[in-house]
Amino acid sequence: MQCSSCGAPNDAGARFCSSCGRPVVAPAAAAPAAAPPRAQVTPNYPQSGLRMCASCGANVPPSTPTCGACGAAPSPNLSLPMPQHGVNWVLMRVQFGCVQCGEKSPVNHLDVDGRYFCVSCQQDRQFDVDLWHEKIVPLAAATGDHFWSNTRIFPPWPTVVPDTDWFEEQEAWSNLADALPQLLSEFFPRIGIERPRLRAEQEGTVMSAGGVKTATYKVELYPGHPLCPQCKLPFEVQFPERGRAVIRCPGCGMTEAHRTPPEALAKCPDVLAALAPDHVEGRAAARLEPKAGTAALGVMCPQCGSALQLTPGNRLCKCSYCGTSSLVPDRVAGATASEPAPWWLAVYSPSTLRRTLLAPNAGKKPAEDPDWD
Repeated sequence: MQCSSCGAPNDAGARFCSSCGRPVVAPAAAAPAAAPPRAQVTPNYPQSGLRMCASCGANVPPSTPTCGACGAAPSPNLSLPMPQHGVNWVLMRVQFGCVQCGEKSPVNHLDVDGRYFCVSCQQDRQFDVDLWHEKIVPLAAATGDHFWSNTRIFPPWPTVVPDTDWFEEQEAWSNLADALPQLLSEFFPRIGIERPRLRAEQEGTVMSAGGVKTATYKVELYPGHPLCPQCKLPFEVQFPERGRAVIRCPGCGMTEAHRTPPEALAKCPDVLAALAPDHVEGRAAARLEPKAGTAALGVMCPQCGSALQLTPGNRLCKCSYCGTSSLVPDRVAGATASEPAPWWLAVYSPSTLRRTLLAPNAGKKPAEDPDWD
């Protein structure tokens, strides 16, 4: 180190000059280089001008200051992507109620095996699979269809509102007959304008050969568009075929393919694809192995067998040894997760409900229909 007064050389760390005795002034440390600014990503899709949540992607209506789904603020720079070919996205938050304890537990994907995990009882329970195609999915498709109609992107909905008796005579809608007149006149027309969501609930059970199954559910439906969990940018999505969605983040380049269960596609004509961690192609479930001498279970990587470090409530876990990402079973991850996680449905427009109301005899009783024989 050189003395700033006389220029004599000194040992590194010396406080006084060995030649003139004056204090040695250390050279100022160079300021750390600033991180390069993150490149601004320009969306390659047409934006609608409608506000979207910066955290989860749900629509934020003009009358609400924050997102109704997660409470975050709307994005300052991005708006909802425009629907392509009538396909639009609906964020799903679904819970089924237990026939034993009465508590509701999350179902975070399009589950068609008829079983879900009750977080209160800590046991698997059965649910009525018909709830998907009889109630939940038709409501989701109608919510998305109405939203884009209310915001003048899709054509206006038919003005006819049939009564309950008419819907009861329509086989596809008899299970929603009591609710549809009010939904069509009071709730659907306000989605995206005054209301951020549609919420539907039902209590009940059904009997089957397998025993008592719950028909109790609570569902919240939000129009929107799925975002990358890291970059918070809207996913670019391609549908190579019905039931398969390939998503890509324009920021980080993360790419995933999601496969919808064929059973759901066969029964739910409104569904193009479902987007949820459980539906990712090639993603294995973590292995559960009993620990000797205890009732505890070890959660192991399905690829290398290493023990996984879990985050409470998180269903995705990355192995710190081999980097494999795997799904943690509900009986482990769901033990502390009583609130449903958001997942997405890509649904068609016109929805089946809109097509029903566009029929020439919509809302008419046999005696009122001149074509009735």
